[in-house]
Amino acid sequence: MKRNFVHLLAVSPKNAGIAIRSGVSALMAFTTIAAAASTVQFKPAQSYAVGANPVAAAISDFNKDGKPDLAVLNYGSNNVTILLGQEDGTFRSAGNFGAAIPANSLVPTIAVGDFNGDGKLDVAILLPPNLNNYPSELHILLGNGDGTLQAPIVTILDVGEAVAAVADINGDKKADLIMSLLDANNAVTGVAVLLGNGDGSFQAPKTVVTAQLSALTVADLNADGKPDLAISNSGTVQIMLGHGDGTFSKGAQAVLPDGSSAGTTWVADLNADGNMDLIVMSQSETCGVNYCNQSQLVSLFPGREGMFGGEQDMLTGYSVNREGLGNADWIGEIAIGDFNGDGRPDIAARRTRVQASQVVGRTLAIYLGNGDGVSSTAPSSPDPGPFVAVVDLNSDQLADLVALDSANNSVDVLLNATPAFSLTASTNALTANAGEQVTDTLSLTGVNGFSSTLQLSCQVVGPAPTPTCSLSPASITAGASASVSTLTIGVPATAALLSPHTWRLPPVCALAFPFAFVGLGFRRKRVSPRHKRWLLEASLATAALLCTGCGGGGNSNTQSVHQPQSYMVQVTAASDSLTKAMQISLTVQ
Repeated sequence: MKRNFVHLLAVSPKNAGIAIRSGVSALMAFTTIAAAASTVQFKPAQSYAVGANPVAAAISDFNKDGKPDLAVLNYGSNNVTILLGQEDGTFRSAGNFGAAIPANSLVPTIAVGDFNGDGKLDVAILLPPNLNNYPSELHILLGNGDGTLQAPIVTILDVGEAVAAVADINGDKKADLIMSLLDANNAVTGVAVLLGNGDGSFQAPKTVVTAQLSALTVADLNADGKPDLAISNSGTVQIMLGHGDGTFSKGAQAVLPDGSSAGTTWVADLNADGNMDLIVMSQSETCGVNYCNQSQLVSLFPGREGMFGGEQDMLTGYSVNREGLGNADWIGEIAIGDFNGDGRPDIAARRTRVQASQVVGRTLAIYLGNGDGVSSTAPSSPDPGPFVAVVDLNSDQLADLVALDSANNSVDVLLNATPAFSLTASTNALTANAGEQVTDTLSLTGVNGFSSTLQLSCQVVGPAPTPTCSLSPASITAGASASVSTLTIGVPATAALLSPHTWRLPPVCALAFPFAFVGLGFRRKRVSPRHKRWLLEASLATAALLCTGCGGGGNSNTQSVHQPQSYMVQVTAASDSLTKAMQISLTVQ
């Protein structure tokens, strides 16, 4: 079963890695976050023991069974714990594997990629440099394809380089490195790419951009299947478009207001228009005598084919320090996923409230997507700890949370318990001939106690003449057992039919006409009437034969031809409180 894993690993320029910071987490009780039309609920956190002082984690499918697994980097016990995911969203341990982290290392981070091109995912440990001239290191633990890892292959990097991210930049199915270029104070001064050779070694670095930057995100931003870079640089986020061969060129910019500094960025289709958007966390600061105020903003820059619209404010935070005492309501990090099951991305934010320099609350706030950003809801849940990932762990089409709990040496999994329903099709791509009918089977299942009546509707979008669609039954009461409805699509006989060609004489046919008049070009005194009549008849016969061979005869010039056409069938299922839509592609041949 195909899953969408939403990775929440953001680059921290200070340690030049893909960082998940450690922190103390509170176990989440069964809670409800009120919203206008739906609620969001989580089950109590299920804790899974890992090594000592877990500081970072990554989620991927390490044993190739289609279920998300966890790789947890334990700084205190110097190893990596692999937890294998199961169909119900629980995990089982695959073991602990040595990481070979040197004693003088700063806090490392973790990434996942196929470094030797064998189709099995490997784990990379990214060790940042420190200010005592210790260079950064890359430790690769090759995967065996069953959730176990081999001993680390250690690469010492040059001074002034640190691994910022891992991705297949040139599409050869071998993991490449995206490097931060550092100055003597470990400040990031640029970005370079090291292409992987497929044996754990890498080519010489190629500089992508030289600039002071604060954050880096890797994603396909223009839907061409090639990784791009979003580079936060002061008041802008500069897009570097990947060419698929390890090189990049400058693309669009997302520009923040004057005085704002761009920080971490996320990439998601937040407004559900099929284009990737930029979500940017930024801040601005104003200081004076005995005070310093900071404003925080999480903004949406709507995307369209790699270009971005103007800034749309979504979430805010603040920090005020007056005469040594601070008050704050600050957003630590966000995660993006569909938490209420309506098919639109939502935002989960970890917030910290401070009064008189004392922390008075750490909470999780859910902001539900409204199709054009998000709408706010009141925070009412304890902080789960640093996010590892948002992912549907149990195939109920609801986003679950995975968080680190360093205080208890564990990873906490919070399964989504929101009443909702799942909507799936037996196929998401249909093919039909003109004049035919095709069908698809839709399955609808209530989860977490959902048992409302759903009204089904459909619409076909595409060039005229547009196929028709219907659903039977069009009303279903969703329950714990799957209910089905048949989607029937009727394709007109004239669909994908091009208009008749305008009669046009092919070039070779045009040559026939001179033959018809060959005889007329001879002067009477040089050709006898009998020979002239013979030449004219022969010329006309030749012209007729040429025109017939070129399609000039019969009805061939009025025949229509078929050309494949593409359509999109949108199916909507709606209850009193929840609406979900899915799209099925249709190709008419």
